[in-house]
Amino acid sequence: MNRAQPKDLGKLAKRGVAWSFVREGVTEIVLFPASMLLARLLTPREFGIAAAGLFFSQLAMKLGELGFNAAIVRSKVIDQTHLATVFTINLIVGFVMFLTLTACAPWIAAFYNVPETLNVVRVSALGFLISPLGGVPAATLARNMQFRKTASVDWFQSLTFAAGAVLLAWRGYSYMSPVYAKIAAVMVQTVSRIAFARWRPSLGISKQALREIFPFGAGMHAKRLLDYAANHLDNVVVGKLFGMAALGIYDKAFSTMSRVLTRFNTGGPLVSFRIFAIIQDQPERFARAYARVITAAALMVFPIFALLIAVAPHLIAVLFGERWRPAVLPFQVLCVAGCFRVLNAYAGSAIQAVGWIWSQVSRQILYTILIVVTIVVFRAFGVAGAAAGVLLSTLVMTATMHVLLKRAAKLTWADIVRPVMPATVGGLAVIAVALLTEWGLRAVVTAPKEPLILVLQMIAAGVFYAAFLLFVPLRDVRAVVSEVASDMLPRTIRRHHLVQRYLIARAAA
Repeated sequence: MNRAQPKDLGKLAKRGVAWSFVREGVTEIVLFPASMLLARLLTPREFGIAAAGLFFSQLAMKLGELGFNAAIVRSKVIDQTHLATVFTINLIVGFVMFLTLTACAPWIAAFYNVPETLNVVRVSALGFLISPLGGVPAATLARNMQFRKTASVDWFQSLTFAAGAVLLAWRGYSYMSPVYAKIAAVMVQTVSRIAFARWRPSLGISKQALREIFPFGAGMHAKRLLDYAANHLDNVVVGKLFGMAALGIYDKAFSTMSRVLTRFNTGGPLVSFRIFAIIQDQPERFARAYARVITAAALMVFPIFALLIAVAPHLIAVLFGERWRPAVLPFQVLCVAGCFRVLNAYAGSAIQAVGWIWSQVSRQILYTILIVVTIVVFRAFGVAGAAAGVLLSTLVMTATMHVLLKRAAKLTWADIVRPVMPATVGGLAVIAVALLTEWGLRAVVTAPKEPLILVLQMIAAGVFYAAFLLFVPLRDVRAVVSEVASDMLPRTIRRHHLVQRYLIARAAA
């Protein structure tokens, strides 16, 4: 189970992060049109019934994820007894969660006073009998850093859900359409994981293996539950303090930001976690790999959030309509918080890799409490105040996480700050280009339409940032661009003489 360690894990880390972004980007390209079609095929009430049941299945999934799969990824030495132990425990926990959720289905339906929720919950519970079969293969793929295979698994799953949900809704399956599609997607995900990992299951529980993986696995479990709480408590507090209309505005801002954030914070930290775990006892190498990962991640994330901040007034109006304009300012504030949350995710993966999981849990508790407190403190400012509270809490979390990272990984502040600077400069420049584009358009066109403004802003910012990545005279940026391009561009493009000349020139510089 232990492959030879690559010599240059920094390069591998950057490629892994890039692959994770491509994976999530393609997934969003598949899912977003499906969500638009479902919005036209299903009524809001049907969406609500499906969401009510799926919420409890997702909560139960969080409770059932004990963190043992992460322990497989992190451990330096893993043998068949570890895999069999984790697989057996996953099966037992999955079966218990299936029985629990099925038994609680009538109570959940009574809680919502919606009888249809009963079937949604019971069908959703079937996922707990299927997903444990793919847990160990997924950890094996992550451990062996098989980026393309992991991406393919996610694409198969997303395509199955998107096509299945739309087809079933079109055929009249109503609120059960996304539920059935979700089960089909879990089946495809599980089968593809097993096939790509070439894994053969075996049963058994080793006390020694359990002792080795339980402390870290329990810490990961606690952290995931706290992550879930931190991501949902703000909605609860906003709804309680300001009412449902304000919650709708806040949720529109948060969910739009979160949709982007999820795509960046899902795969990249998982890739870097495995790499950091391999070199956790090599401080200098760890520092180099961390710098390369953060440079690559920030260069991909910061300009996107910067562009969203600049175009927010037009983006919200074009996508959702005029009545959602009050969501603009909260959305912009939350996008700033999104940049810091990305940094926190990668810092967290580095901290977890060196085994300091419980120290991170204590800070996650502080973060969760701060979100509630700051929203209450800023309640006089309404929904924008709630977003500001989340931003302030995130800044405190960023500071405490990076202090912990500095201690755990023996990094300097220069190691932590320097990799972020090129993306910060590029992001600020993207905002300036987008705003200048709007100003220039208004100077030559009387009352331009908002879709036109939005499109031109995005094109101008995209062209500028592409030029920034290709020609900025910064060594770290050159390294990221040349290595990612050489790994991810199609072979026919890589062989083109102009591309080869560019890559050679960048490497030589």
